[in-house]
Amino acid sequence: MDADPQFTISSALTFSAPTRETYHVTLKAPVFTVALDVWHIGGDFLGEFFAGLARDWRGFEERRDWHSLEHQLAFEATFVKTGGVGLRILLRDSSYDAWQIRYDLGVESGALDRVARDATVFAHLLGAAP
Repeated sequence: MDADPQFTISSALTFSAPTRETYHVTLKAPVFTVALDVWHIGGDFLGEFFAGLARDWRGFEERRDWHSLEHQLAFEATFVKTGGVGLRILLRDSSYDAWQIRYDLGVESGALDRVARDATVFAHLLGAAP
């Protein structure tokens, strides 16, 4: 295993430092960078979430949501008519009251398979069932 296995969504969101209890997330936007550790249980179905988006990239009706164990990281995914997925990233302090950041990111349909594959591999490192 690599010293620090990681995967990225676009160049904005990086997942790294997987352990059985936490992983590290870094969001790099044009005007800010936020980094935090996220608590999880077995990856919280992270791989399955992105695999579903990759499978259904040609369109889905309702918004699809995902969140980590303590809601420190959440995604709201919507289908974009021109192809791909609009992904709203929500990061928040575990105290819920200290701070919260929302950032919108477009993921092109051609990148969804790679993101799903990388998320699944990362989730397995977190203890998700194969």
